[in-house]
Amino acid sequence: MSLLHLNSMSLDQLRAWLKDALNERVPVPRLTPDERPDIAILACEGTLDKLTRRDLETACCDLVHEFTRSGEGSRAYVRAVLHLAVGLQLRDRLAGALAAMPSHLPNWPHLERAVQQTVLLTLVDLKAVQPAEFWLSMLAQDGDAFAGAALAGMLANSWEAGLSILPRLPERESFASAAAILIGQALEDLPPAHRTGCLRDLEAVLPSCSPALRDALHEVVEEYRGNSPPHTQPHGTRAALAACRKYPELAPCVGPSRKARLAA
Repeated sequence: MSLLHLNSMSLDQLRAWLKDALNERVPVPRLTPDERPDIAILACEGTLDKLTRRDLETACCDLVHEFTRSGEGSRAYVRAVLHLAVGLQLRDRLAGALAAMPSHLPNWPHLERAVQQTVLLTLVDLKAVQPAEFWLSMLAQDGDAFAGAALAGMLANSWEAGLSILPRLPERESFASAAAILIGQALEDLPPAHRTGCLRDLEAVLPSCSPALRDALHEVVEEYRGNSPPHTQPHGTRAALAACRKYPELAPCVGPSRKARLAA
């Protein structure tokens, strides 16, 4: 089975097909029986005609905008359509609408926290940098649910912004482990010449952190002080996502979309 039949569809037909596919109402070619439809579509997207690929991007944008206007859609569908948007690299067409969603949340009491987490983590995955005020407002709204996305989002702004949020993060051992992974990956991404100063800055903020977070981050500092190289992790927030395979208790800290991104 392939997706080449999409080449004969109009944009309206393709949009309707995509919504059905992401809701698993129509079959898509899969490598394994449990493969998510968005991942299967991304695997086949390169085989489509250029015009069809362009229409697929437009159809995905339309479905995301439909969601951002209504807040409607199952958790699985929202996760699938947002992951597809990340895979199709649609940041410039979607970042504004996704970033505006939190202001509409009071109008959607039915919207699950897990779906809201997915929206925030999608902004991080799209590399749609948001101001510090945005992430601080999310943390103030629900520190337990949004801490992982807020830390990742602040680190995307700058190392200094990431450090500034550490004293505000919740006291929870599983989250402390995830935060340490994110901080460790951010250190790896820094130019080596800058790491010594950044480590000093990290040490300076440790006394203001919760005990669990302080202990976890102290291990990061010690690792970089030693002669052994730090553990290699996938780039960016994928560090925490990859850790979920080894440490399942970290999963709630990095959001519900982890499986799709790990598979990608």
